[in-house]
Amino acid sequence: MGMVQASLSKRLDRHFLACAAAAVAVGAAEQGWAAIQYSGVQNIASDTTNTFGTYVNFENNSVQNGVAGVAGFDLNVFSFRNEYPTGSGNFYPFVATYTTANANNRVMATGAYGQHLTRLTAGQSVNGTGLTTGQFGFAIYGNPNLYGDWTPTPATGFIGLKFLTADNSVHFGWMRITVGNATGPTGPETSRYPLTIVDWAYETTPNTPILAGATGPVPEPATASALGLLAIGALGSRSWRKKSA
Repeated sequence: MGMVQASLSKRLDRHFLACAAAAVAVGAAEQGWAAIQYSGVQNIASDTTNTFGTYVNFENNSVQNGVAGVAGFDLNVFSFRNEYPTGSGNFYPFVATYTTANANNRVMATGAYGQHLTRLTAGQSVNGTGLTTGQFGFAIYGNPNLYGDWTPTPATGFIGLKFLTADNSVHFGWMRITVGNATGPTGPETSRYPLTIVDWAYETTPNTPILAGATGPVPEPATASALGLLAIGALGSRSWRKKSA
C-alpha cells in the first residue's frame, strides 16, 4: 500500500504542477507582459560646444548630437554655460533637459519650470507623477555655487519622462546620464560639465509605468499575482496531502 500511495502522490504532484503551469500560461496570455524597448548601452558624449546638445527619439532609437532643428525628438539633453548677470563675464556651466512643446512630453522635476530635474535611482517608478509643467529641467547649475539634484559630481542617475509616440499614445520612459566634474570654475567661458548619455528605455504599452533602469519584459501586476497565488496553491495542496496521508 505504501508504494501505491507514493506513486499516487507523485502523479498528483505532477498533475497540480501541470495545472498551475497551464493556468499561468493562460493568465499571461490574457493579462499580457509589459514590453520594454531598451537602447542598449550607448555611452554617448554629448556635444558641449553649443546649446543643441543631444536629441533622442525613444521610439526609433535615433540620436542626433550637436545639431539644431531635430524633428520628432522625445528628449533633448545638453550641457553648456550661461553668463549671469549679462555682461558680467561670469559664466556658469549647467546641464539641462528640454522637451517638445506638446504638453504630454514632460520630465520629472520639481518647480513649475523644472528648476530641479529629479534624479531617480534604479527601481523608482516613472508613472506620470512629479512631472514639470514647463519644457525645461535643470540637473545642475553653477560652479562653485551649485544647485540641483545632481551634486556632487561626478553623478549618475536616471531621468524620468512622459512622451507621445507617433500614434499619439502616451508612454513612460527613462534615460540614464552621467554628469562629470566641471572643466573649470565660474568665470572662464570654456567651463562645462562633461555629459554622457548612457542608455534609455521606454514602456511600449501605453499609459503603463516603467521602473528606472528596467530593460526587459516584466509581468503586469495581475499576471504576477496570479503566478504567486498558483505557486502558493500548488505548495499548499501538496502540504495538505502529506499531512492527510
